[in-house]
Amino acid sequence: MQKTKSNSNEYGNKIVGIIIPIYNVEKFLNECLDSIVNQTYTNLEILLINDGSTDSSLQIAKEYAQKDSRITIIDKENGGQANARNAGIEFFSGELVAITKESAKDADSLHSYQIIGENPYQIHTIYSLKSSLEIPIIDYLQFVDSDDYIELDCVEQCVKRMRGVDVLWFDFQRKYEGNLNYDSAKKPTPLTKYGFCEECKITPAALFTQSKLVERKWYAFTWQGMLDFRFLQAISLKFANVPLEEDHHFWLLLLAQSQCIFIFPQKLYFYRIHPHSMTNYGGKTGLKNIPKQLQCYLKDFCGNPMLLHKYCRAGSAATMLVDIFRQMESGKIEPQTCAILKQNILNRLCMLAMNLESFQADPMGFLPLLAKIKPYAKEQKIGAYALLHQSLEYQLGLATLSSFKSISNFLKSFGVIYRVLQRYKKLKNIENANSLQDYWDFKESEHLKRHLSFRIGRKLTKLCFD
Repeated sequence: MQKTKSNSNEYGNKIVGIIIPIYNVEKFLNECLDSIVNQTYTNLEILLINDGSTDSSLQIAKEYAQKDSRITIIDKENGGQANARNAGIEFFSGELVAITKESAKDADSLHSYQIIGENPYQIHTIYSLKSSLEIPIIDYLQFVDSDDYIELDCVEQCVKRMRGVDVLWFDFQRKYEGNLNYDSAKKPTPLTKYGFCEECKITPAALFTQSKLVERKWYAFTWQGMLDFRFLQAISLKFANVPLEEDHHFWLLLLAQSQCIFIFPQKLYFYRIHPHSMTNYGGKTGLKNIPKQLQCYLKDFCGNPMLLHKYCRAGSAATMLVDIFRQMESGKIEPQTCAILKQNILNRLCMLAMNLESFQADPMGFLPLLAKIKPYAKEQKIGAYALLHQSLEYQLGLATLSSFKSISNFLKSFGVIYRVLQRYKKLKNIENANSLQDYWDFKESEHLKRHLSFRIGRKLTKLCFD
């Protein structure tokens, strides 16, 4: 059904900025942009950030910009999703002000603009139908991923509820593509797990207390809401420069520093999961799932994408945790909320971060961060997951599996296995250590015993040492 366009004045003529990072999504981009330009709420500033796409995504974006003056395109070098989103935040904040018109119009009938001077995001060109590129002053901000799409009245429904609200959190629906056959209804969304059935306002302390009851420790859905842009500017929050899961850091700190969160339990967003997504629910991470800017590190992990992914996840967790500790110490988060975060939420980040010591290489230099994390790990008794990862069984099995991926890996595997055995005295009895049961993350460590790496390694150690 065609939805009627709303009168923006009905909601105080608020301007909503929408940031859409784009990277090689030619298959899905039209559906995403159609859902944006046809919103019933029309007072929008749409910022498309082409993050170094090598397919036709930029051309598709230009075709939409030619027809809609609300669209601005930033074409930049590939830097990852966090980098692209931060460029968008700085654009709307007026921080990218040194702009000059390069020419009257390019071949696509769009005016093109260049950044003068400092250009940290490596922006090539900014495109717009506007003959004068003025930075719009927005009231609210929303993020949409370029392979997803939203309900046609999504923005309107959110704006209606944003009065006096820092963060509005709405629900979403999963949409599986390709050979990923899952029943979306059987996998509850995070908002569903909280049991919110009606609209309500809630404080951060109350939300994080509820998190413990529903065993929710992950907040990685930046696109699942609308933000008051002045609030975002006031807390000076941007996406962390980490390899993976920057959403978790951003959303967690956003919620923690807010005064009022509006819960809107309506499925307004369609989250597409396809084989090349970083999160594809297939249990496998292949080369195509590794972002372009991370592929240079594959050589440090015997060309194993899954191992690189685990390392990046551990390093990202460590980086985020140290920054969250810094925000707590600065007094930006209320003491009651800090206490709840430490007790209920941050322990999972800590568990992942402590796993850094299990890797043979640290090409991104994350290990020094553990000095600030270990006191918290000791206080919360977190470490079983990392200890099992470091065990002879797991490391030996992992080295063996990696050796079968290529001839090069096979040749390297003898040195890797030798280094694992050198650590044998320290690691050999971890499987049977009853003391692991006293750790907070004991149950998580038990899950690792079902991994193929651990099962193969256990057979090999029994064969070699029993």
